[in-house]
Amino acid sequence: MQNIGRDAAGTCCFLGQSFEKFFEGQGENNSAYMSLLIKIVLEIESKMDKGCDTFLTPLCCNAEIWFAEAVLDLRRAYPDKHLRLISILPAKEDCSAGPASRRAQHIVPLSDEVVTLDISRAADYMQTCVGYMLAHAGHLIVVRDERNAGAHAVAEEACKKGLETTVITSKGDRKDTITVRHLTILH
Repeated sequence: MQNIGRDAAGTCCFLGQSFEKFFEGQGENNSAYMSLLIKIVLEIESKMDKGCDTFLTPLCCNAEIWFAEAVLDLRRAYPDKHLRLISILPAKEDCSAGPASRRAQHIVPLSDEVVTLDISRAADYMQTCVGYMLAHAGHLIVVRDERNAGAHAVAEEACKKGLETTVITSKGDRKDTITVRHLTILH
């Protein structure tokens, strides 16, 4: 694994999940989907206002792809901010063979850095990736639906480590029980 050599306080990591799980296959052309994308962009801008200039993300699912694309768009819109995108990939195999991985292939060459995680099994990838991101960042943005216990556990771990953590949920009902000082939940 490479060391990104950046100040953790100025680094934000992102963890998402497939948007199909949020919208049950409705696709990208609906208002709830667009609302979620806007929340992601606004949260990136909020992290920029707090001094973040480096953004880490795996490129395994739609939410992570949209996050990376949003960082690239904001980098073009705000060249004076010197935003950096760091993509995190497994060393040996793709996360999936679907549309998200094809879009990821276009993002990788635009990334300022690519961190490759040397893993022996694909099942170990996310655990290793999350560990890497939490060790190198001061901020975390998580996009999850209320059924994703794994994302909830990552948010709790990040808060315990002192990361300023924002959870963006797909619905307005609040079921999160994380009660630490660095957590923000956006609906």
